[in-house]
Amino acid sequence: MLVSHALTSSTLSPTAAPTNELLAKAITTLLGAPKRNGSTNGIQCPLWDDSAAGKVSFLQMETEAETENFVLTNLDHFTRPGGLLLICYSVVQSRGVQQVHQDVSSSGGETPLIYGTFTLCTSELMGLLLAGTANGNVGSYGPVGGAKCDWPKHTSVGMLSYNEVDHSIPVCDQLKSPNVPIWILHGRDHFTFCFQTKYNKTEEDDVGDDTAMTNVAATEGENKEDDTNSKSTTEIYEMYHYNGLPPAGPRMCKLTLTTKHGTVGPAPENSKDGVAQHMNPKVGSIFDVVQAHQEDKKQRSKLWKSWRYEVVRHVNDPDGALYGKGEDYPEGKGPKIYEQTDGKEMEDGRWRCATCYVKRNETMAFRLNDAGTTTCQHCDKEKALCGWTMWMDYEELTSGWQSRMNRRHQPKITTLFGTKFIGAKVEFDDGKSVENPPSI
Repeated sequence: MLVSHALTSSTLSPTAAPTNELLAKAITTLLGAPKRNGSTNGIQCPLWDDSAAGKVSFLQMETEAETENFVLTNLDHFTRPGGLLLICYSVVQSRGVQQVHQDVSSSGGETPLIYGTFTLCTSELMGLLLAGTANGNVGSYGPVGGAKCDWPKHTSVGMLSYNEVDHSIPVCDQLKSPNVPIWILHGRDHFTFCFQTKYNKTEEDDVGDDTAMTNVAATEGENKEDDTNSKSTTEIYEMYHYNGLPPAGPRMCKLTLTTKHGTVGPAPENSKDGVAQHMNPKVGSIFDVVQAHQEDKKQRSKLWKSWRYEVVRHVNDPDGALYGKGEDYPEGKGPKIYEQTDGKEMEDGRWRCATCYVKRNETMAFRLNDAGTTTCQHCDKEKALCGWTMWMDYEELTSGWQSRMNRRHQPKITTLFGTKFIGAKVEFDDGKSVENPPSI
């Protein structure tokens, strides 16, 4: 409905009146998706068969104008309980059951389109409704990488997906930068949506910015240099986010996104350039952050930038048995190297083996070594050889690892917006603040 409103109005609004005409146009946009994607079955317009409970009949339409008139005339079929199922039945019929199965299979997905105890909507069904094909791949590259791919230009709205956060594969261009400023937010197993209502851009003399970037593209060891003579651009987006699913919803929340780093551009033309490649680690660089200091979290629960973190450094692995074999960094490039003395020991003297930590889920080597011991109880290696973890303050981490801690501890919705709006500060303006951020 918001898309329909956007096509007839210069602005979007959270109080836009849901007229029957707008609702019929929105439903028609969904029903017509398979035909816009090349289906030869026409637009299969569904109706509940009142003479037989649960039965559906279909009338074939060839144009969206005909379909819109049909929907408007029979709008009660779509607004009564079960109306959403009619839309699902329609797009499956219009695409063709066999073709739907082929779509799902080719994108690496599985049927059914609706699954689980809570009847969750899959990415494949979302693709069928928005783009007209049951392709659940929202990324810029296929399941095995290769050349860039995208959703069709006629896709009605955009999408930001937590798949990008989890797998570092950028969401495709059409979804990340849609025709109208409306995005579905995919938070792994739940879909919500947001829409932009206002945009403002200002420029001023650049005086430097120490804000750590939180976009997914930020990598360990990345260094940014500011041109002190340049102009600083600040972009402010006013948006509304809606979650209709209990217990966190129904909830409409006003958001303000502020960024000085712009938005993410088109994905590279091939997966090798667009997806982070596995590199052979450099001894002493950060492999992982185990945890934040529990006492810091207890005392300053929302201030993760003031916490201490337990850090694991890469150890020597000449045959790739620990980390796997990758590509070598170019000469003079690579992550920052830390010495063991750059961090602090555990307060009680115990220590965690850095070598055993890598394969801990396979070997179950979770127990810390006792204070004063010099040999790991799990691998029997000398402490100096196997390495051990150390504690570091947030500001001592590289910018890339600061970004990872931001994504780990900030509200989930802020992390997701960071995949589009680089380093965006997100404020929640519904009076509930960061203590109860909108759920995605």
